[in-house]
Amino acid sequence: MKSISIKYGFWTGVALIAYFLVLRLVNLHEYVVLSAVNGIIFGLGIYYTIRAVQEDVSNKEYEVGFASGMTSGSIATGLLTLFMAVYMYQIDPEFSQTVMERWNMEESLSTSMLVLAILTMGAATTLVLTLTIMQLLKPSWNTKEGEKHTLR
Repeated sequence: MKSISIKYGFWTGVALIAYFLVLRLVNLHEYVVLSAVNGIIFGLGIYYTIRAVQEDVSNKEYEVGFASGMTSGSIATGLLTLFMAVYMYQIDPEFSQTVMERWNMEESLSTSMLVLAILTMGAATTLVLTLTIMQLLKPSWNTKEGEKHTLR
């Protein structure tokens, strides 16, 4: 199960980085609103992780799927945060200042604030999407067996 989560988390992180680099190529990387597509990439990565884990293991408990989704999203968040830190500190230091100016933020907050924001947004996105996707993929109790456990 862990190897599946690690594999999907890695590829989700690579997809997030590739999306940023494509935006950079067309010079749209400074528009923060376009990072909303990151939620779609995260969602697809977490969905396929949980689905693959449920197909792979016989134990289809909620906790197993939740843990795999959180692991996958955490790995993707870590990769993206690490890449963005290297990008903002080493490759394009003016990027963070440009984004901070667009947000009308103080310049003293600079790059560290953006790295923390990326980490926080990735963690929040991972938690919310994992909980949402688990609701879609959990087994239904709308069966004859489930009706036996329903109060009337």
